[in-house]
Amino acid sequence: MNAQMLTDITRGMHHAVNTTGTMISQQYVMLLQQFFGTQEDGSIAAKMVKVQMDEKHDILVPLIPWCNPRGSPWKRCVLSFPSRLRRVN
Repeated sequence: MNAQMLTDITRGMHHAVNTTGTMISQQYVMLLQQFFGTQEDGSIAAKMVKVQMDEKHDILVPLIPWCNPRGSPWKRCVLSFPSRLRRVN
């Protein structure tokens, strides 16, 4: 084995590692696009799901808590879930 072959092997391994990193990043972006959308001002907001509580009441819930956490790219996620009660019986 000569120095040129070793250089070619090293270059090929470097390319494989970089390509794998790019593919993983693209997969995470595709995963997050399922749960978040881009607003007109460029900010990112969670996609919401309307949950019907009964015939007269429904609430909007972020879609992200409904996903399987094993497939998520993050270890910790903080969600802000403001709520307001209009009337209590």
